[in-house]
Amino acid sequence: MSPPLSLGPGTYTFERLYAVWREGRHAYDRRNRDERSGYENATIRSKYLERICRRMYAAVQDPIGHWDRIDDVFASFFIIKIPNTCFKEENEDTVVKCSHRLLSQLPARPPDILPPADLNTSAVDNYQSSISNCTCGSLWDRVEVVARVNTLILRFTIYIFWFAHRFGNTRFPSNRKLTNSIALLVGLAFKLSAEAVNPDEKRSWVVVKAFLWTSWQRVLMLHLWCHLRNQLQHGYSFDSTEMNLLGLTSIPDISGQLTLQEVEDRKKSPYLCSWAYELLRNERASVTTDMRHFHWCYRNPFGNLAARCKDGQTQCEGGTPMNCQRFKGAVVKNQSAHDIDHCDKICRDGSRRLLWDKKSFINAPGAKAVCLIATDDKYLRYRTASRETLAISHVWSHGQGGRPDERQEDEGKGPENEPIGLNACLHRRYAKLAMHFKCNSYWIDTACIPHEKVLRTECISNINKIFSQSAVTLVCDRDIMSIDITELTMNLRESILATVLVCDWNIRAWTLLEAMRGRNNIFLLCAGNQVLSLKKTLEAVCERGRIDLAILFLSAQHLLPAEEINDYNIGLGSMSSREDELRQSGFISLGEASILLSHRHATRDGDDIVIWSLLAHERAIKDVMELWKSQVGSIIRTGFLMSSAPRIQGQTGWSWAPSSPTLHLSPSTDLNQNTYLAYDGESSQGGLITSEGLQATWLVYEFHSTSDENLKFPHNVRHARRYLKGHRLGALLRPGQLPGLRRVPAPYPGRAKEPLIAICGSNDGQQWEWMGVYEWVSGDPVPYIDPFPPNSKVSPNDFHLRDIMLI
Repeated sequence: MSPPLSLGPGTYTFERLYAVWREGRHAYDRRNRDERSGYENATIRSKYLERICRRMYAAVQDPIGHWDRIDDVFASFFIIKIPNTCFKEENEDTVVKCSHRLLSQLPARPPDILPPADLNTSAVDNYQSSISNCTCGSLWDRVEVVARVNTLILRFTIYIFWFAHRFGNTRFPSNRKLTNSIALLVGLAFKLSAEAVNPDEKRSWVVVKAFLWTSWQRVLMLHLWCHLRNQLQHGYSFDSTEMNLLGLTSIPDISGQLTLQEVEDRKKSPYLCSWAYELLRNERASVTTDMRHFHWCYRNPFGNLAARCKDGQTQCEGGTPMNCQRFKGAVVKNQSAHDIDHCDKICRDGSRRLLWDKKSFINAPGAKAVCLIATDDKYLRYRTASRETLAISHVWSHGQGGRPDERQEDEGKGPENEPIGLNACLHRRYAKLAMHFKCNSYWIDTACIPHEKVLRTECISNINKIFSQSAVTLVCDRDIMSIDITELTMNLRESILATVLVCDWNIRAWTLLEAMRGRNNIFLLCAGNQVLSLKKTLEAVCERGRIDLAILFLSAQHLLPAEEINDYNIGLGSMSSREDELRQSGFISLGEASILLSHRHATRDGDDIVIWSLLAHERAIKDVMELWKSQVGSIIRTGFLMSSAPRIQGQTGWSWAPSSPTLHLSPSTDLNQNTYLAYDGESSQGGLITSEGLQATWLVYEFHSTSDENLKFPHNVRHARRYLKGHRLGALLRPGQLPGLRRVPAPYPGRAKEPLIAICGSNDGQQWEWMGVYEWVSGDPVPYIDPFPPNSKVSPNDFHLRDIMLI
């Protein structure tokens, strides 16, 4: 377990917090009431960043007094200014106490990212803290710049609560620019460290790297905590730019050490599904890279259980769900699940099931739900689903699956091979829970989606409406249902949240859709049919529990309530548009939907396209071309296209468009061999979908398909030419970042050791056809692009920004 940060002379004190608060007032006075009056962030320029780095390096060359000197240098990076009108004693105490509470929710130390060659006693012996109240005894934990909380962190924490206090604790100030600036400093420190020659230089850079890494981890978590608090209070916004963060896993030293730690942590949790964990690790909020507390929370309820990914013996490898029996290969009989509180021997033997009353089903207009009053001991009877309906979302492989009617003979199986109806004990469970939530009906696919093709199609088209208008969405997952919440401690809340993130229910395609539509009021079914509000649990952990666990739910946007549409976020005096209303109902762009589905598979062939469409539309669409054409006029992130997803073939204007949101992986698929999963693309620029193709700005390196003149990257050109048959020109593409760092490629965060490149071909240099993606071929210089070039001129032999049309 990684312990929480605690108050003390070796970390931070109340005296320092009060000093920072008062310092903010004096800073405001000195600046003659600057109209910005909130905070001042250092201008991000390459020379400035390097100057900061070298000043920090100079500050630690002498171990004596090194902490005070490096802290002073770094503190200039972020200044807070508090107006006199806010300087009241009661405000001071409130802000300082809240700041202390938030700091105590952080981990005491960030993960160790220094290789053994850097972190040894001889290198850092004189840099260890003489005062440490940490129970851990590793050398990393004792390094003073790791153990202590620097002034910038204290300032940022004070600023958070001063800002929130001004707005009645309804808004919290995340700071993406500060977070990304420190990330750039970390990368620069590692670069300068690699250029160091003698041992004394290397030793000093080790201390600087440890200081900056620790600072970035803490600022990042505070930034994400503010973002989560805002999302919980106002609803999740898919349009937010606050998650456009620079990750550091592309730095080999960091990624190598973290990978080793991840392997060890995974071994300690054999019950954890590696594919589910892979999904969590690839999400945007996991940029923190600190998953230690997640593992500890997950091990609490499941640490002694054997894996059930492969024959109940070992974890799956995490490369494909096809190798995991949680997804494929496990034999589970429908209606094998029973509720022991409502079950007798006859029910357990399968002789007490409720079948549908077809006439009642057909006569109920619109979306159907099981009627509590009309249903008796033999037949399920129906009424129209409404705002008084309990919607139940479950995993079929956990034994509650089935259909209310007999499967037709032409579908391949008869009723003797597939039980029909709903176990009486399950009906009694859900009827009782529906009454608990003051509902008059419940919906579960087992009882409400028949085999008959016409009726099934109609029912699926109503899923969006059923879950979006339901009173409650109830999550049924075998792992969550095994947790007893009779004594609901903070540790138990955290374990429940950790379980939700990687449970089978959270990594299925259909349940993703159901959660997205029912996200405004999700409850979890726990042991003994006890229920727990997911939002209230997350709010409690966000308020009093560990930040490093809570912020992982920023990757679970389908579990957070939708953003409310009001004057604040659509502009004063504006009317909410149909697009705003759809967004509030949980509809998202096709690109965002693709990301959510990239690791989540549907068992039934063709369902992935239907689910994809239902996430972005009110109606179900089965044809992928119809689906993409419905997106003309919308924006899609270019970084999202950097994957091995199959593309539409034979349709001019759509060679770039994925034909499926998921990779069709086989059990033999090796993700380390040229297979790249899609990511959200949030840090990349957007492209406009038109009827002619995708118009977007990329970082482009053009070449002739046969000429070898003036080639800066000959190895990569030779590799790319394999894809370019029939094309006179070729181009290597990298997605550019959003404005501010437009010349910097948006990094691919998945499994790729080298930069990921897209290949396009053209005959006229105006319209380009998408040919595929590959990893940068070694032998050529890595196409590093300076984010702060001394002038705007770019060599024609380099990657350059260009608008191109993909067809």
